[in-house]
Amino acid sequence: RLLLESLYNNCTSALSHCQSAESSISFAKEYLRMKQIAFDQGVATSTDVVDATLNLARSQIEHLKAAYQFDINLAQLLEASGCSYDFKYSNSVNKRVISYENN
Repeated sequence: RLLLESLYNNCTSALSHCQSAESSISFAKEYLRMKQIAFDQGVATSTDVVDATLNLARSQIEHLKAAYQFDINLAQLLEASGCSYDFKYSNSVNKRVISYENN
């Protein structure tokens, strides 16, 4: 029982980290948009745009890492609870992750 509680807590923590990473992505996208506009108007440098692009990429990587950690924790929880073979995998976290590949 203690193991299951610990694994469940790990899952909720990873999910929280995923949600936090999503908000970082939103911020990074908006920051990049603002830097691109500033660059177009001659107020920002190309280095500013590149830095903003890298910041967005870092945020997306952090989200991918959090989603991966959630998957690992969920698999451990399901295995420990004996439900791993009964589980039909359909996770909204990973649907959002896959969308990065298409953007």
